[in-house]
Amino acid sequence: MKANTLKISLLLLISSALNAQTFDWSGKKTKITEDSEYQTQSVLLGDKLYNVKTRYNEKVYNTDVYVDRYDLKDNFDKSERNLSVEQPAMGLNLSTFNSIFPYSEKEFVAFYSLYNKTSRENELYVEKDDIDSGSKTKVEMVAKVPGKSGTNPGNFYVAQSANRKFYAIVAQPLYDKKINEKITLVLLDANFKEVKKLEYEFPFSSKQSGDQTIFVSDNGQVFLIKNIDLPKMKPYLSAYFWNTSANTVSEESLKLENDLQINAIKGQFLNNELYLNGTTDAAERYAVTWGQASPAVGIFAAKFTADGKLVYAKNNPVEKYKNLVTSEAIIDADKIWVIYDQKYKAKRRQPADKNDPLNYKYDYVYDSAGTVVLMIDNATGKMDWISNIKNNERTTENDNGAFNAAMVFLKNGKLSVIYNDTRNFGKALLPDLRRVPVIEMFDRSGKSEKKDIANPGIAESKENCFELDPSFKIQQSPGVYIVRTRCKGDARYGYLKF
Repeated sequence: MKANTLKISLLLLISSALNAQTFDWSGKKTKITEDSEYQTQSVLLGDKLYNVKTRYNEKVYNTDVYVDRYDLKDNFDKSERNLSVEQPAMGLNLSTFNSIFPYSEKEFVAFYSLYNKTSRENELYVEKDDIDSGSKTKVEMVAKVPGKSGTNPGNFYVAQSANRKFYAIVAQPLYDKKINEKITLVLLDANFKEVKKLEYEFPFSSKQSGDQTIFVSDNGQVFLIKNIDLPKMKPYLSAYFWNTSANTVSEESLKLENDLQINAIKGQFLNNELYLNGTTDAAERYAVTWGQASPAVGIFAAKFTADGKLVYAKNNPVEKYKNLVTSEAIIDADKIWVIYDQKYKAKRRQPADKNDPLNYKYDYVYDSAGTVVLMIDNATGKMDWISNIKNNERTTENDNGAFNAAMVFLKNGKLSVIYNDTRNFGKALLPDLRRVPVIEMFDRSGKSEKKDIANPGIAESKENCFELDPSFKIQQSPGVYIVRTRCKGDARYGYLKF
């Protein structure tokens, strides 16, 4: 009996050790320079961590682009690079930033558009930027589209494959409600050489053509998810598959029953099959692209084969949520774990500066009602179960909603969700509020177990104001992740090990 008890105790100890989490906050303290006006893309290239920040600059009618580089070999020592379009002393540079992607261990590739007044065409150019040296390659034109003027030049949509071997471009012509919209599809290889090109005409005009997003697989096949707004009916989504091998386009409608609108889509490939996850609502559509919060009465899931065939487009009804943002989807063999943040962002303009009244400044307020975790059947798109983590965190300002998020990890068939839980370590009249990191582990049946993370090295005293930023996570190697803490305008990077 004693031997059995000892054996069980030993197994529990081993299980606990295997599922333990340890933080290492050895990184240098650094300033947080991004604010809520920036869209931030984080990527690990070799032994360097890059935060690429973009925001629209109303003064120059262009996008500011900044890159923060952190050296992992030097305790996350930080350096900065400005990749914005250089502006002349007088007038404006008419080259307009379009998009930026990682290219190599120290290079990024950026796309810019420029309207050619002589040919009356909008032209798309590409250049490589060396972050270490600051050097740039000579720009090279890769696509063009007819334009009417600098204010109606047409648009370009660009996507990069996950293996960085392909770039897909949709060249959308100028707005013209009198004729059918005709786009140009272009596929480039890793050296920006044209692989395939095709003109495609939709059976509707620019007036009925809504927002869209583009995906390109590792084998160079292209999906375009497009919003269509025809007269006397509610908008709906359609998926267009460009078979670059045969150079043909096929369409699969994503129109749902009762005219439900699909929002907040996040897409990813596995084995060149495209998976889409988002939300549905009965109101007008909010946004095709991932990252936009919207009300939800359903959970949307879709899957396409590698050759563009629709396997399913499924709406799963749920109780009404005020705001859901598709955070992450993890494909786990025959199931898909999907995580949503219940985050709301409010934008408020500050009082105008009398000396600079046109320099508008804003405050951003973030509220959260927790995190939603659910499981989708990979074969049918049907939702197996849904769980609502109702950790109503306190409202924050101008921090990108960093603390009102959750980071997730899949290990041994279980999903671990790490998030903040605010607690009062003081008294009623002298509160001492700190965000304590907790972990909630879900098994495949939806059952969960919650516990505090032992010795996290943060929020341990009133003097240690650094708290976990669950919105940031980059995998360095199996079981090792780069994570971040924040305190006011400061940050410290470190490691989380499972």
